[in-house]
Amino acid sequence: MFQKLALLLAVIVVVNAHITIPLRKTVKYLFPKRHFESRTSRATTATIPLTDYFNLEYDGPISLGTPAQSFTVLFDTGSSNLWVMGKDATCSQCNQSYHYHQYDSSASSTYVANGTNFNITYGQGNTTGHLVSDELTVGGVSVRVTFGEATKVSYPGRSDGIFGLAYRSLSVRHVLPPLYVLYQNGAIDQLLFSFFLQSNATSDGQLILGGIQSQYYKGSLYYTSIIDQAWYVIGLYNVKVNGQSYTSAQRAIVDSGTSFLVGPSNDVNDIAQSVGATYDSSSGMYFVSCSASLPNIYVTVGDATSNYQLTVYPGSYRLNSSGTCYLAMSGANIYDQYNNSMWILGDVLMRDWYTVFDIANTRIGFGSTKASSTLQICSIFWIVLVYLLFVNA
Repeated sequence: MFQKLALLLAVIVVVNAHITIPLRKTVKYLFPKRHFESRTSRATTATIPLTDYFNLEYDGPISLGTPAQSFTVLFDTGSSNLWVMGKDATCSQCNQSYHYHQYDSSASSTYVANGTNFNITYGQGNTTGHLVSDELTVGGVSVRVTFGEATKVSYPGRSDGIFGLAYRSLSVRHVLPPLYVLYQNGAIDQLLFSFFLQSNATSDGQLILGGIQSQYYKGSLYYTSIIDQAWYVIGLYNVKVNGQSYTSAQRAIVDSGTSFLVGPSNDVNDIAQSVGATYDSSSGMYFVSCSASLPNIYVTVGDATSNYQLTVYPGSYRLNSSGTCYLAMSGANIYDQYNNSMWILGDVLMRDWYTVFDIANTRIGFGSTKASSTLQICSIFWIVLVYLLFVNA
């Protein structure tokens, strides 16, 4: 059982240690403010369908080269570089049941060598290789980009590579991230993007580069400021479960490349105990009954003067693997360069909240997903229907 879970969880960024993450308030490599203004009166976007892998990884299609070579990549707001496996790449901890696609530069008429090596280290695993230039097609639009042709990869999950969406200040070798290239070339009209993450493939997930699609959320979007521009760092006012507050960290990274909610070890352990979960040291995970009634987790983002409460439902933070249930939460003591403790708000939260990364206006927006509201409405509908048909007969 645990071996199977370990295989599934190979894509998760989980670190059980004291980690210091350097964050920059002043970003040297951002475009000047004037470039943030809309280029045309029409809204130009690129929409990418996302596929859910056991609620642990969300991947989408891109192509590179001429003629086009197809790849499935993880769209990651926690990194800034685009890379895919090269044709001669070696891979450790690969999923043996999955066929990986590998980039063949010799088969592309638009390939240009760069000659620069790169090395990227993630929360789990690393990638090395060399930079190249070629045509990228994503969401129906095409531009030439510089990206990594990986020669050595570890822990790739089920993706052929990673499409980084974070600020350029995180970019290895200062490569201009593909999102910025798309905007600079007019392929997208706004320097923003938004995620709708589905759950267990019950509906289509989408990544929209350059726009917002209101059909994926209900009501209005709530915006909170990005307070550090490298990763997408926002203020965290409170985390509350069963009426108890857990506030040892006042900052959070919103990261599509992290499967779980990751918080200070003591806080996560206390939350797990509060919901009746049991820690297993061999797997490093918290297990819980699949039939237990679990409470909502309330994550309040912002600060004391301006904040908004985001509800994380049990269906998002309790995951089921062949009848064994566990919490999609992990403890890790993560600090920025100013020694501020931080949470990582990963896919668990983003499943319940349509998330807008508005780079131009230095803010992140959250809207309650229509998938969640539809489920609640349907449940109420059937309850009322059963009452009318049987109870009130």
